[in-house]
Amino acid sequence: MKYIIKIIGLSILMFLFLDTNIIKAASKTYTFEADNTVTIVSNNNIYYTYEKKNGKMRRLKSNRNISKENGEQNYWKANKVEINGKVWWQIADNKYLRPKNISIIDEKTINIYKTKYKNYTPDLPEYDGKSIILIGADPKSDSKTIGLYSKKNDKLIYTGNRVNAVKGRTTQFWKADKVTVNGKTYWQVGKNLYFKPTRIVEVDIELAKKSNEKIQNFGNYPEKKLLTGKEPDTILVNNTKGSSVPLVSLQGNGKKFQLINNRSLANNSTWIVGRIMKINEVTYCQVSTNEWVDVTNYVINPY
Repeated sequence: MKYIIKIIGLSILMFLFLDTNIIKAASKTYTFEADNTVTIVSNNNIYYTYEKKNGKMRRLKSNRNISKENGEQNYWKANKVEINGKVWWQIADNKYLRPKNISIIDEKTINIYKTKYKNYTPDLPEYDGKSIILIGADPKSDSKTIGLYSKKNDKLIYTGNRVNAVKGRTTQFWKADKVTVNGKTYWQVGKNLYFKPTRIVEVDIELAKKSNEKIQNFGNYPEKKLLTGKEPDTILVNNTKGSSVPLVSLQGNGKKFQLINNRSLANNSTWIVGRIMKINEVTYCQVSTNEWVDVTNYVINPY
């Protein structure tokens, strides 16, 4: 079925497509922004998840299977946190794993686009499509993900990867082109990356502009470049009180930042700005997937 959004505002769009069931499902599938990639190294195929309730850690009935059917490890994006004096690995809002048997993966040694995370979907490479789309609700389930395909010998092959309809609990948009492969319609969202048309919703860009609605939170395109027609803004950073500029990461609740201890930016270096966020009267600029810099204290040419 073909969908084209013709609405007064994108706020109505969110109401139409993120119904009660989908909002409930979002807690299972949204992208969790975190500093580390971890896996579980254990002979036991059951590893329990915990939540914090009334100040105590409570084991949930559900568990995390650490191996796939083909023997491949599962991976999570995770933050190391301290609760009641003990270390835990946070993998979602109020979802934690015990530190025992947790192994930290050096992200330089893996391809995050091919690594099958249980709780994270990285942005796809930049693609300059003419249309803007989003992933609508699945009428048959509460799934919030959709398969990613590539073309080989004029056929679309499932890559084994899936992307989330939401990112940070907010609807995720995609720059895309409608194409035909073997007489069937698909949406191209990358150099050789495609979505099947099922559940795809096309946004009326002109109507959104007339309504002064900002389309943000893209999975394959710099938002600033799309809205202005220009290259993304850049910032020049410098720490007058230190040898480098500290970075912070946005925590799972999206309401606070935490210092990143093992990474920083070089003084007098220039960085492309992704998203911009203001928390507690302090403005932060995104310079990587989940790396942010404090504009107030360290940016020479503020955005």
